[in-house]
Amino acid sequence: TRLASSSDMAHVTRFFDDPAGFEPGADGQLVAKCDEGVWWLAPACRHDPSTCIPLFTGGMGWQAPQIMQRAIAHSMPLAVSVSSNFSTYLSNPIDYAAVFYSWEPSTRAL
Repeated sequence: TRLASSSDMAHVTRFFDDPAGFEPGADGQLVAKCDEGVWWLAPACRHDPSTCIPLFTGGMGWQAPQIMQRAIAHSMPLAVSVSSNFSTYLSNPIDYAAVFYSWEPSTRAL
């Protein structure tokens, strides 16, 4: 996913100093440090993950770097994850009372 892409994460780390949120990937470049291998925790809630608001994105991590930038810049307590497939992407916000990234209004979650 884009969370494990050093080139995508460079768009975040270039602007924000968040050493606890990133770790060296296979190529030695920084990738998102994901709690339980699933959740990237924003600095605003990293000290107490129970205060994080879960946010799901889909595909390879639609808008994940931009969401992470906003979470850091605006102290948003987000836990960001990429759904494993489109069906899960549609059901996760309902199953977990979470927010999700969407590029357009949709009735699929109704």
